[in-house]
Amino acid sequence: MADKGTIFLDEVSEMSPKLQVKFLRVLQESEFERVGGGKTIHVDVRVIAATNKDLEDSVGRNEFREDLYYRLNVVPLQIPPLRDRYGYISILIQSFMEKISRKKINFLGVCCARRHAALQEYHWPGNIRELENLIERMAILAESPVLRLEDLPERFLRGRKVKSGASVEGLLDIPDDGINLKAVMEDMESKLIEKALEKSGGVKIVRPNCLG
Repeated sequence: MADKGTIFLDEVSEMSPKLQVKFLRVLQESEFERVGGGKTIHVDVRVIAATNKDLEDSVGRNEFREDLYYRLNVVPLQIPPLRDRYGYISILIQSFMEKISRKKINFLGVCCARRHAALQEYHWPGNIRELENLIERMAILAESPVLRLEDLPERFLRGRKVKSGASVEGLLDIPDDGINLKAVMEDMESKLIEKALEKSGGVKIVRPNCLG
């Protein structure tokens, strides 16, 4: 089907040794036989292969064929992981929300700096797939059509919660990678409002210079 075109192979490092041998022949000879078939089929395709592993390291551990590695490694492209491209997170969220909306899921999006800060400060070991899965899961499970900070899984909230009655000194432990002061202040304000509403039984009374 990809003859005269392009075939994209994702996670090429997961090929079994047996499949690696067969695929190497396709690259070298530009021909193959269908499963159960006896006719040799010649093809002319451009091959793009992707992996999140170090294939050179896999070759050293005999997990990936060296000859296949050099066949694929003609024009290498290094794409930085999502944790090194935080500026793309908002753009990707918008794209995923548009994709979700086509599935007729009523989801308006992610608002407020605190939510964005929690997403931007996360290290994203699962890369863009993890972000997409998170947005879709939140769209399905969230009680509100707008993603709230508390809707995020626990791993996004670590270090962002303020315990009831905590002193200011308890907030002065600054991690090595720093803090987002604006996000911390907004989080504190939100928690104070929530505590005030709990204390007042949900009664909202506006008084100068106080909460609750």
